[in-house]
Amino acid sequence: MRRLTNFLIIFITAYCLTSAQSVVVNKYFNSGASNGVGDIVELLVVQNNLDMRGMIIKDFSSNMANDGGGKFEFRNVTLWQNLQSGTLLVLRNDTSAVDINSSDFTLDVGLKNTSFFISRGGTFDIAITDMVMIKSASSDTTGTGVVGSIHVLAGGTAGTQFTAASEPKLRATGTSPTGKYIFAKNSTSSLIDFNGTDADSTSSAKIWGQGNNTTNSTYISTLRGTPPNTKVQFTSSGQTYGENAGAVLINVSITNPSPTNATTVDAVITGGTATFFTDYLSPSTTIPLTFPAGSSNSASISIYINDDSEIESDETIIFTLQNISGGTNAEIGSPSTFTLTIEDNDTPVPFLTIAEAREDLNIDLIPDKIGQTVKLRGVVIGPNYQTTNFSYYIQQGNAGINIFRAGTTLPSLMLGDSVEITGVIGQFRGLTQISHSSDGDLIKLGTGTIPSPVTMTFDEYKGNPEAYESVLIKFNNVNKSSGTWPAAGNSATIVISQGTEVLDLRIDSDTDIDDNPEPVWPRNITGIGSQFSSSTSTFNDGYQLLPRYYTDFEPATSVKDQPDLIPDKMKLYQNYPNPFNPQTSIEYSVPSREHVTLKIYDVLGREVAVLINEIKEIGNHKAIFSIQHSELTAGVYLYQLNVGSNIATKKMVLMK
Repeated sequence: MRRLTNFLIIFITAYCLTSAQSVVVNKYFNSGASNGVGDIVELLVVQNNLDMRGMIIKDFSSNMANDGGGKFEFRNVTLWQNLQSGTLLVLRNDTSAVDINSSDFTLDVGLKNTSFFISRGGTFDIAITDMVMIKSASSDTTGTGVVGSIHVLAGGTAGTQFTAASEPKLRATGTSPTGKYIFAKNSTSSLIDFNGTDADSTSSAKIWGQGNNTTNSTYISTLRGTPPNTKVQFTSSGQTYGENAGAVLINVSITNPSPTNATTVDAVITGGTATFFTDYLSPSTTIPLTFPAGSSNSASISIYINDDSEIESDETIIFTLQNISGGTNAEIGSPSTFTLTIEDNDTPVPFLTIAEAREDLNIDLIPDKIGQTVKLRGVVIGPNYQTTNFSYYIQQGNAGINIFRAGTTLPSLMLGDSVEITGVIGQFRGLTQISHSSDGDLIKLGTGTIPSPVTMTFDEYKGNPEAYESVLIKFNNVNKSSGTWPAAGNSATIVISQGTEVLDLRIDSDTDIDDNPEPVWPRNITGIGSQFSSSTSTFNDGYQLLPRYYTDFEPATSVKDQPDLIPDKMKLYQNYPNPFNPQTSIEYSVPSREHVTLKIYDVLGREVAVLINEIKEIGNHKAIFSIQHSELTAGVYLYQLNVGSNIATKKMVLMK
């Protein structure tokens, strides 16, 4: 019975180690160069159809003692979406893209290539004693710590971080000084070799994109096995186009193309309410598509939408994929049908102010008119912030919005251009946008008046950052807190400070800022209030300042309205964060020893909480308001400070 129990323990342990893994670290190399230039990591995919989007690759500090290395997130792009078992990923510490076609089971991409990776901070620099980890996409958004580890490869004496990492993890007793590799020996050509000590170090060159030795090569060949079936599918199940869109393309994608056989399929118009010639033009009701052997490029169906003057309901054209052949056991994937919806443009589009388009009456940080087509006017307040897309900010009065269109940078707009835009209200990572789909949706009206930036403090901005989104703002007497000024052609996020408050400063490579040297701090900085939230479902973080030009960095002046060390008058500051959940902080200044009350009221004037009711000494103070274990509903609340005979009241927003 004891022998059977021991067998079951060994079997279950082996099963858990192998079934949980999807990708492992196969080898890494320490170039010894400054900042890890020339360092390389190789990953091995060990399951089919692996989606690596959002996963994080990282190294740790010397001796594996601290989480002090660099972190890179696999960007949400097609390249990482459907990797096959046996694929080797060569990840170089540069901006290269040597091989981005996975049909041969190899990819060779630079970690600093922002088309494929997002830097999550730190410097990726493999040390003599170090560890490289691949983490799951669901672990966190910053890549810190060892939680969510999928696999670790290390060299040298196990440090604190290696010990804390969960299995599977692999460690060589040798280290990786300059010019050395740490690699998996894979002695039994099985996945279980990647847990334990079946690893080694060497100065003999290893070939990237190939096995480390005979047993590792055998295992990789086993993983690749029979080539996966070729699949052809629409890239989405449907798309809506305005009646004035003109020529549109419907994309059909291929996965697992055969390296030797072309793949063919027919896109057949099988239904819909739109009428040929009256509503649209197409080459035929059956449109043949061909994917060349070894090519992962999408094919396109070209349709021309006719713009008429008839007020009518939206109409549809339904395409279905049929008659597939070639490839490797080619089959039709999902979605196999595509519904093209023609949106009638003869119903007047509402003409709104930008402030109306951005309204958020239910205070959920999502514009109430999201998904609606509207017409807006505004003045261009900066350059295009995209290399291959159209992304300008416009402002009207004290409200602004981002204009976005994918796949084109035209028409080119100038600072101060007055424009009229018709498009759909949307949101990307917390940033409210209006997106258009055709050239006719944007009209240049002439030259407008560029609004003056609103000068404020970090404290005032953080009190209500949504109010200044896509608006010109200015901060005085700003210092750099952390981060590195980008080299020419690169973007960077730098943390800036004003007193004790900090804020992200995003320097975009599409401006002239990265082409100039880092200015001497402190500076006065003008920019656009922007946002890039930590996830697509988070809307109350990621606020940042987006400077437009190098001239936006001016010599510093003093900051007004900052709390003095010894206040000379009572002052109540805006709470932060705002909106908030579950708690927010409220700062206030007391100029003399007084009895102080700080109370919370709802909009009907009913008292809901008493935070302070006592004598306070002269100075600056802070109170915390928490809604935990309370039944307060989302909405607007008032907080009122009484100091002697002086009263001050401000608003705050509770979000649930």
